[in-house]
Amino acid sequence: PGGLDVLGHCKQGLLHQTMAFNAFIWLQIVNLLNARCLYSEAPLVGLGRSTLFLGVLGFIVAFQVFAVQAAGPFMSTTPLSPEQWAVCISLGLLELPFAWLLNQVPIPKWQSPQTDPSTSGLGADKEESIQNALATAGMRLPRRLQKNSAEA
Repeated sequence: PGGLDVLGHCKQGLLHQTMAFNAFIWLQIVNLLNARCLYSEAPLVGLGRSTLFLGVLGFIVAFQVFAVQAAGPFMSTTPLSPEQWAVCISLGLLELPFAWLLNQVPIPKWQSPQTDPSTSGLGADKEESIQNALATAGMRLPRRLQKNSAEA
């Protein structure tokens, strides 16, 4: 049970620290998903195209489970119950509605002179290079930034 000890310290300090740490890591995991998309794309669109990203994400999740459930003294954590895990993961997932809300803010389309094909003979090549690099990494430009074939 909770409450404070005679010195005013939380009796469940380690549990609270573990839950705060776990929730923070889950916020970071969801942030990794959100950081993959620019503008208004859904965070899970095209997730399977990058096996490296999925591998890193899987490693982070596995290490987090290990850190909380098994590495107690070394990581200063205590094992959590399934209900406590659900609370931590739910807190991390709260980032999704905030990301959606931020994606609703209109952002004017801007091109720097270095990437604007109308101001530089190399602009079109740079844009193609960027698209090729993104494709190699299993990503693509957001639809809002892709040029229509009628414009070219």
